[in-house]
Amino acid sequence: MLNIIFSAVIASSTPINQTELAQSYSCSPKKTCSKIRSCDEARYYLDQCPWGGALDRDKDGTPCESIC
Repeated sequence: MLNIIFSAVIASSTPINQTELAQSYSCSPKKTCSKIRSCDEARYYLDQCPWGGALDRDKDGTPCESIC
């Protein structure tokens, strides 16, 4: 019984891999920084979406600087 509980705790604390993360985001509809919930999400949009450059206003490579 203890092994099952321990395994469940380990599985739930395992970080999400980047493929799973990318599958949860979409370039449509376009989002603004106020609608983005994490720096990882902002970086995904910057790198993957045609409109992502708008999230990096000062063009320093960091999107949504209020959250990144």
